[in-house]
Formats: sequence, structure tokens, C-alpha cells
Amino acid sequence: MIRLFQALILLLSLLALSCEKDQLMVEYVVSGKASSAYIITFVSDSAGKTSVLFDAPLPWNYAFIADRGDTVYIGAWSSDSIKVQIFVDGDLKAEDWGDNTAEARCVVE
Repeated sequence: MIRLFQALILLLSLLALSCEKDQLMVEYVVSGKASSAYIITFVSDSAGKTSVLFDAPLPWNYAFIADRGDTVYIGAWSSDSIKVQIFVDGDLKAEDWGDNTAEARCVVE
């Protein structure tokens, strides 16, 4: 009986260690010197849907749940310097900045 109990505890421990979080929070952040971005293009869900915004006020952010292994992207265009960032579960994973355009992509991990 004790061996059965020990085997059960071992099995449950191995299962707990092998579980990984399959869905993660992705957040895009766009900032810049201008009051708005002409265009922001981004992957907006885990199905890979692309969304486009025009004249979005800055700073701007958007968050959604993505699956591990998804590729996410954001691009922004403005009349002045602009910066884009991608955070996954709060950690900065990709960023870019430029005089009028910036774009970043990463694999969700």
C-alpha cells in the first residue's frame, strides 16, 4: 500500500512539472513625439487576424491572449519619431523605433 501511495505521489509530481502555460498575455505599446499615429497595423488575436487603426492617439496599447508559438507583429507610422514594443507576460520581447516608422515581431514564448 505504501509503494502504491509513493508511486501515485511520484506520478502527480511529474505531471505538475511537465505542465507548461500554453496561453500567454501579449501587449503592444506604441509611443512617440506626435499626438497620434497615422497607421498602426498589428496581429490582434491568436488566430492571426490583422487589424489596422488610423489616427490612433498616442500613447496606445492593446493586449490579448496568444498561444505559445504564435508569431505576433506590430507596425506603426507617424509624422515624428515613434516606438513600438511587444511584451509577453510582462517581459519586453521585441521593440523598434524610428523617425517615422517602427515595426517589431516575435514568437510568443
